[in-house]
Amino acid sequence: NGGTGPVKVVLNYKSTKTTVTVKAMCGQKDLNTSYTVEKEIGVKDSVYAPTVPGYTATASSKEVTPNGNDEVIFQYTKNTGNVVLIAKKGDTELFRKEDGTKQTGDSISAADFTAPDVTYYKCTSAAPTITVDGKAFTDGGKYTGNGQIEITYQYVRKTASITIVKKDAD
Repeated sequence: NGGTGPVKVVLNYKSTKTTVTVKAMCGQKDLNTSYTVEKEIGVKDSVYAPTVPGYTATASSKEVTPNGNDEVIFQYTKNTGNVVLIAKKGDTELFRKEDGTKQTGDSISAADFTAPDVTYYKCTSAAPTITVDGKAFTDGGKYTGNGQIEITYQYVRKTASITIVKKDAD
């Protein structure tokens, strides 16, 4: 070796791994079930949708080719929707109550529900309106899993005819 002593060799290593964050979202709502997984940079691989009780992922897995601190988002639909019955006089809400849930794929028909009793008011003969997630919904349509189901009935104030009879006090 020429007798000059030890030779210093410096080796520089660069990690080929990165962290991929997997998130679960329902529309714009974060379902708070994210997790991280270590993957090889530049190598195509799969990540899997986390299990979220009450929700179904629109895809069970996705392919990703990480390039450093990647994020993969899975979209979900809600499996059930709350049914709320609402009593209104014009635009004024008189009463509301929850009346069960519907599963994704269930049909929603106003005929399956009964208008709530409201003291001093009676339900009109007008057909109730159905909205899902605030949007008009066709009676008998299938629930997609997103949004609260509201069935609104119109009411009028109960009235009574009164006859006043004057009697002389003798």
